[in-house]
Amino acid sequence: MRDLLEALWDAVLRRGVDFIFLQDGRADKVNQYRGRGLGLRVLLNRAWGFASTNSYERDQAFDCLETAAKMGVAPNGSARAQGFSSRPIVRMSNTFIAPGRMSFEELLKDIDLGVYLRAGEWGYVFCERGQYTCPAGEDYLIRHGELAEHLQDASISGLTLETLLNADAVSSDFELNMPGMCGKSGQGIYINAGGPHVRVREVVVGGQG
Repeated sequence: MRDLLEALWDAVLRRGVDFIFLQDGRADKVNQYRGRGLGLRVLLNRAWGFASTNSYERDQAFDCLETAAKMGVAPNGSARAQGFSSRPIVRMSNTFIAPGRMSFEELLKDIDLGVYLRAGEWGYVFCERGQYTCPAGEDYLIRHGELAEHLQDASISGLTLETLLNADAVSSDFELNMPGMCGKSGQGIYINAGGPHVRVREVVVGGQG
């Protein structure tokens, strides 16, 4: 065990960790029992990270150290509570894409035929599969770099990461004007959403003309 702790200490110094707390103890609940394992708590760049493993194997211990170092991030307010009588839970906050440098007109300029969608107010997300569907409040056809005829009831659907990878331009304008409520575990928290215009090379669009 001593050799393992010394090896972990050497690895900690190489990672630039400021502090490490190693614990090999027991957990006491209603029924007492002894647990075998290793817990690591590290202080990295003024942020705490923690990880544990139920093994004393060298590879598992070093994986535990890497996980603790990766978890060492500054608090970002992701855990919030509806009120003083509710427990804080990890949940979404204001969600947006950072603005780019192109104007809206520059985004349209290179599109021969496309669809302009805006003002989406709600949607459906299948988190386990990374799928989404989102209807738009306003829909227009794009012809030769300009907005053309109005469309009806258009929506987009696809895989979240695939859609983000297909984004090839972001406008410089920015709006955060979609206030709403995020519900989770019986609690409701006010949130907001918005962002710039985003040009996507390929995405599934459906609706009525």
